[in-house]
Amino acid sequence: MQTGQRSNKYCDVCDINIPQKAHLTKYLTDSENSTFWQSETMAEGIKYPQTINLTINLNKQFEITYVHLKFISPRPESFVIYKKNRNNGNEWIPWQYYSGSCLSTFKLPEKAPILPGNEATAQCTKEFSDISPLTGGRIAFSTLEGRPSAENFEESEELQDWVTAEQIRISLVRMNTFGDEIFGNKKVLSSYYYGISDLAVGGRCKCNGHANECIKSTGKGLPQKLICKCQHNTRGIDCNECAPFYFDRPWRPATSFEANECLPCNCSGLSKKCFFDPKLFEETGHGGHCYECLGNTEGVNCERCLPKHWRSPNNNYCKPCNCNINGSLNNGKCNENNGICECKNGVTGKYCDKCLDGYFGFGINGCKKIYFVAPTKFLGDQRFSYGQYLYFSYHKLLEYAPRTSTELQLIGSKGDILSLSFSSQQNPNISTNKTFYKFKIHSNPKYQWNPHLNETDFIKILTNLTSIRIRATFFQGDIGYLSDFGLNSVLDVSDSKYSPSVIPHSSSANWIENCNCPPSYSGQFCQFCAPGFKREFPGPLSKCIPCQCNGHSFGGKMCEPETGICYCKHNTSGNTCERCANGFFGDALIGTSEDCQPFIYFKVPRKNLF
Repeated sequence: MQTGQRSNKYCDVCDINIPQKAHLTKYLTDSENSTFWQSETMAEGIKYPQTINLTINLNKQFEITYVHLKFISPRPESFVIYKKNRNNGNEWIPWQYYSGSCLSTFKLPEKAPILPGNEATAQCTKEFSDISPLTGGRIAFSTLEGRPSAENFEESEELQDWVTAEQIRISLVRMNTFGDEIFGNKKVLSSYYYGISDLAVGGRCKCNGHANECIKSTGKGLPQKLICKCQHNTRGIDCNECAPFYFDRPWRPATSFEANECLPCNCSGLSKKCFFDPKLFEETGHGGHCYECLGNTEGVNCERCLPKHWRSPNNNYCKPCNCNINGSLNNGKCNENNGICECKNGVTGKYCDKCLDGYFGFGINGCKKIYFVAPTKFLGDQRFSYGQYLYFSYHKLLEYAPRTSTELQLIGSKGDILSLSFSSQQNPNISTNKTFYKFKIHSNPKYQWNPHLNETDFIKILTNLTSIRIRATFFQGDIGYLSDFGLNSVLDVSDSKYSPSVIPHSSSANWIENCNCPPSYSGQFCQFCAPGFKREFPGPLSKCIPCQCNGHSFGGKMCEPETGICYCKHNTSGNTCERCANGFFGDALIGTSEDCQPFIYFKVPRKNLF
């Protein structure tokens, strides 16, 4: 050992068992200035190109601000500071080169400029490489000094990685000497060594701005290892990733202006699992992609029902459609908003699981029609068909058929049904041969319509026929064939549309009765209210009573016969002409043509205004 004062020069042998003679690496970072670490001497072979490496394991990534060394010996002529972090794997990255001979020792120019875009580059400098002072010389390395983007450190990922280190290495390459080592004098060689009394590293625990402190881990496999106490829904040793279920946007480090906290996924309350989807984030601004959705749901936000399910209002969970696969369309899918199944032809029921009335043979193709249904031109008001004939030709595929009394049906507006069998009215039985059938529409019991109705009730059904149905089939596999359908009726020749010149080959209907109506009724069957009369209540069978128009209606056509609304004159208005029209005044209820008079407006001279 040699001090810096020649008068106090003495040599001794290091001894690890004697504290005063031990110079261990722990003295690099102790609180005593008088203690120091010392290498072996040049006499023991410590010389260029042999290097001595001092490695500091921080047990956690730190953002390093500076590295400071104080030497008890002369400072090295050449040495390097390296760093290692997780991003660099096992590679030691040079942080700074020091040498009085940068070009010859490290093949680097001295103080090469650091340019934007290439700031993670180590410089070589001859600063701190002089042999003077012989003791107490200091070396200070600032990780950001001379870096162009240092002022915008929070925006520079390159510099953030540059200052990050989990291990630091001081590589002592060449000693400073006076050149007398060339003589090989052992005493001289024993006086050259590396001695460092203090090593200080300044920095902060790397938590990417998402923690206020680092703590010692108590986790298994991480003894005494520092970890960040993470905030902002982050996790990891460096708070370097989002916590589970907080993947709505990419992880980002916090800045002094923005916390950049991780946001929860929107899974509609139906999942607690998600992952970050970069494509989804690019398209929507939200990257949380949910999976393992509950409640029969699916989608990136568990926002829609699984196929063949539906969601009722105010309910997150989806219910099965339960649509019968044979009776429903869309492969058993239902309306996602109300759960209604879309049924195949002839099928009904909440789940499309049964045949409509008039259909049979539920199966994969739905249900088959039991009845042929007449076109609309044969429906509506068919009172003029009373006493006339309904006819058609019919035959079947199969010979045998069960008997029924509802093979032909006339259905009224209130659901009333008149029916009979094919063999009624002396018609032949059903056959596989084409056969003509003819049925008289009349209330006389001999015509066998069921139920037996009086003439008035029978005609009521004809007033508004909603359906004429003819049995098409009687059992599975059977098919009926219908043709030549017709219905005799009468047209009113008073209507120019139906005059004999317009409809040739027509003849007079001498069988049609013409009723002698009371004064308040009109029409062939007294089915209309006469002019000046209206229905007492809505409906074709309601009593006709005089219009109430307070003497102000137009001639004989006083009011609309079905609603009773009057056609007003004499400057009146209202349903019964009960008030004066706009711009007129008076009492319309008196009942004279002079009841309502126009307003007279006087122009007041401007000079009379005040």
